[in-house]
Amino acid sequence: MYSDKFIDNQEAITQVNLQIMFDLSYDKFEDFKKEEVILALINGADPRNLDISTLPKGFVL
Repeated sequence: MYSDKFIDNQEAITQVNLQIMFDLSYDKFEDFKKEEVILALINGADPRNLDISTLPKGFVL
């Protein structure tokens, strides 16, 4: 989902469905996708396009 550096509405819904399907807390799901988010940011993604509430801990733009 993060390879194109943009999370659209359908992808955001899919993420919520995955979180529910695997019975993950919000924090656990955020931790699960952290590496992909960081990779997208390193490759030039705008954080506003990634459907994230905060930057991953320790990541500085």
